[in-house]
Amino acid sequence: MNLNDPEKGHPFTNDYPNAPDTDKYRAAVKTQIEKLNGGLASPADRNKIVKKILASRANHPGLDPITEFGPDPNPKLLHVTGEILINRDALTSAAVAQAIADNALQRSTVEHDRLSGLVACYRNRALASEKLQQVVRQLRAQNVPAALNYVVSTAAVGKSDETPEPVQGLGHFSAYPVPSRTGGFPVGIVDTGITSEVRTDGWLAGVADPPSEIDPLDVLPPTDRLDAAAGHGTHVSGIVQQVAPGVTIRVFKALATDGCGSDLAAALAILRAVDAGCKILNLSFGCTLDGGPPPMAMAAALALIPNDVLIVAAAGNGGDEVKVYPAAFAEQSTRVVSVAGLQADLTGAGWSTHGTWVKASTIAEGVRSTFVKGTEWEELENPPDVYPGSSWALWSGTSFAVPQIVGAVARICQEFAGTTPVQAWQLLRATGIDVAGYGRAVKVLSTVP
Repeated sequence: MNLNDPEKGHPFTNDYPNAPDTDKYRAAVKTQIEKLNGGLASPADRNKIVKKILASRANHPGLDPITEFGPDPNPKLLHVTGEILINRDALTSAAVAQAIADNALQRSTVEHDRLSGLVACYRNRALASEKLQQVVRQLRAQNVPAALNYVVSTAAVGKSDETPEPVQGLGHFSAYPVPSRTGGFPVGIVDTGITSEVRTDGWLAGVADPPSEIDPLDVLPPTDRLDAAAGHGTHVSGIVQQVAPGVTIRVFKALATDGCGSDLAAALAILRAVDAGCKILNLSFGCTLDGGPPPMAMAAALALIPNDVLIVAAAGNGGDEVKVYPAAFAEQSTRVVSVAGLQADLTGAGWSTHGTWVKASTIAEGVRSTFVKGTEWEELENPPDVYPGSSWALWSGTSFAVPQIVGAVARICQEFAGTTPVQAWQLLRATGIDVAGYGRAVKVLSTVP
């Protein structure tokens, strides 16, 4: 690592192993990119993806029901069915009392002492989306901060049908050529959780220990198949470990195995990570909005987080400039880093969300990392790939750009004692090159082009 006089955009030249470059792997990455471009750039295709998500979790007792809204043919937005969030200080107002009475809203517990002091959740599952939106508008018109409980996902607008692909691994962790260093600050990954598998190649050893939370992998039908986002948190975790091998990693669950969670669930998981002592947060998920204020619960969580915590979040895979939260909080806060995706030549990836609010970017196509044991769902990949134990995969998306930046920050903190995560980000930023709409671009890991 060279932070003093690096080749611009390449602070880690020759630090990390080259990715395997074969025709087979190149073809797999090309297919992923085509799906990212097609599946999320076209509103009609995007809405088909949304309907797959809704159908797969319909009537599942362990998951929040999701409602889509928005006019055709525009991309659909998602919220948790029948739930609204209200500023806690406004609960004594007559407007809130009237809304609760008129709509048979029931208070739902916010399971964090400090967050519950800022945000209240009310629920009526039978309330139609149009009516719920009307309630929110009426409360806002009376100066009561209120919002839908938006759905967050691994692709910000619902997962694409782009899937990981099996790849040759990096060998045993003990033989990894990048030195494992001690010190620095714990990384908290807020995602789908982490696999409970004890790998035989030494990677991710101890990451699943408490307080980390487990990814169950197969919750939704069909049985004996990996759900659409199964292993997402495991893949992210392996990327962080490749970049900063000695860093402590803990993983917290905000997203279900289909890659969807909620504003409130994300806020709660973020606070669990901070309460566990994590100082660098990896948020490889996001949501788009209907023109209102930023997501209420995550905004409240960020207000509760100490200033020495760095938040690194995915810009999304929408191929447009629509703001995605929590990444777009970077507009107001220097301790939030929004990360877009680049191609192998450090130019902007067309499928990546971008804009003036994006602060950083790195290569996000053909990223190799740890994966999970299981067989893919035929609805997404037919014939399905079968992953053995201790597997590795190639995956593409801004979800996998974020952990490279997170790992780089963690490594800088380890190598330069006394450097805070926010300071480490500034040091990393200084090594980058400006790419319009994609912030400061740096290359971290070697990827399959």
